[in-house]
Amino acid sequence: MRKKFIKPFIIFISIVVLTFAIWQLFQYKTLAEPVTTADAENIVTDIYKGEIKEVTNTTKNFIVTIELNTGTYEIKLDRQSGDILKVSRLKEVEPNVDKEKPVKQDDAILPTPNDDANIIIPKEEAVNIALKEVKGDVDDVDFEEEDGISYYFIEIERSDDMEATIQINAVTGEIKTITWDD
Repeated sequence: MRKKFIKPFIIFISIVVLTFAIWQLFQYKTLAEPVTTADAENIVTDIYKGEIKEVTNTTKNFIVTIELNTGTYEIKLDRQSGDILKVSRLKEVEPNVDKEKPVKQDDAILPTPNDDANIIIPKEEAVNIALKEVKGDVDDVDFEEEDGISYYFIEIERSDDMEATIQINAVTGEIKTITWDD
């Protein structure tokens, strides 16, 4: 009679231990510390490479004001996850190009975003940026959003059968990555 109860008892204890472990793991993940003001600044400057003007702390979000060479933008970040929720242009800046000073690739003036609420640069501008970096024929242009950030993925095929995929930030026009396939 004792053997009849041992197997169900072991199964019951195993279920209790497994349930407790899953509950602890869930508690650990949900108790993660919220993003700090310094973290919010780092997240924004890592992506947009501009000058932070102001960081406003609300109950659920951070509102980061950043100045880029294309204008002043307000970026809304989630306090818990650090995800970018919204990007809005506050002020457009007319680029000032010094004709005497040669322009390096890093200092190149980015295209000015259009005036709609999404402030996404047109596909044609993204293609022009990509073709300045990699010469060839445009094979495909895709628009995607990753973690609240919009990108163009432009595939360019060269005459030597090499193909480049260029990832361009759809707000700033900055080239994020170039990957090559043969």
